[in-house]
Amino acid sequence: MKKFGLSLFSVGCLIISSYLLAAHHEQMHEGHEMHHEGHEGHEMHGELPSVHGIVKKINTASGSITLKHADIPNLEMSAMTMGFSVKDAAMLDGLTEGDHVMFQAIAEGGKFIIVSMKKDQH
Repeated sequence: MKKFGLSLFSVGCLIISSYLLAAHHEQMHEGHEMHHEGHEGHEMHGELPSVHGIVKKINTASGSITLKHADIPNLEMSAMTMGFSVKDAAMLDGLTEGDHVMFQAIAEGGKFIIVSMKKDQH
């Protein structure tokens, strides 16, 4: 009888844990939707989020840029400094190291590609 009581208790804990995890996930999802609603005016390219970055290095020959960037939600990427390819090399025109930019990026063919970028006057 003791084992049955312990098993019943364990199952109860599992059910409660599952419920709490599901409730937390739903709450996080609602907060994520609210975050996107508040930034609709900053969208540049469809449904992709606009992300702030600071130019660290520009390589016009390879069509790439290194940015210190904020979180990139659509790529599930945390803030860091990394290199990106650019969809169009003309996006690099007029940029210099230290410039603040707003950009949108996608993952394609194993690369991270900036599809839209403009200087940010923060």
